[in-house]
Amino acid sequence: MPESLYAEYQENQIILHVDMDAFYASVETRDNPTLKDKPLIIGSKLTERGVVATCNYEARNTEFVLYERK
Repeated sequence: MPESLYAEYQENQIILHVDMDAFYASVETRDNPTLKDKPLIIGSKLTERGVVATCNYEARNTEFVLYERK
């Protein structure tokens, strides 16, 4: 890309950062209100090796409590 085009691109560039921290945990709590104010972790099935996708703020300050959605 020629220097002049790159400079023009930078001037018109918009960077958007959306913090989706705990978003999926919030959606799950909305769908299942009985989970409100309880530690909640969203990830893989309990029987499979996986990672935590997200958790709510209660889970960040608590020991992990596992709940598998059926």
